[in-house]
Amino acid sequence: MIPPLMSSTLSGEDVFGPKKARTGGSGNNTPDGSNQTGRPEKEDSEKSEKTIANRESMS
Repeated sequence: MIPPLMSSTLSGEDVFGPKKARTGGSGNNTPDGSNQTGRPEKEDSEKSEKTIANRESMS
């Protein structure tokens, strides 16, 4: 069990170790190393009309 973190007693690094050690330090977010985050973008045929209109208005 991990004790509750209190700013007066502990930091996250005290309990979990340095951030680089926890994540492996590689910086890759996907197994193939493409460094992409979030949900994959849908095909245009699956997007709503509102989404398409928003994209067009931004460009």
